[in-house]
Amino acid sequence: MIESLEALWVDWEQTRGITLAFLNELSDADLDKPQPIKKHK
Repeated sequence: MIESLEALWVDWEQTRGITLAFLNELSDADLDKPQPIKKHK
């Protein structure tokens, strides 16, 4: 079980890194725009 948790942690760190890199590419003006919200029926 520990190995599966370690694998999840590695995946989470990789996803977090990609997300942070993406956010760093955006300007403050981009971050201030309203985001579309998809409503589920």
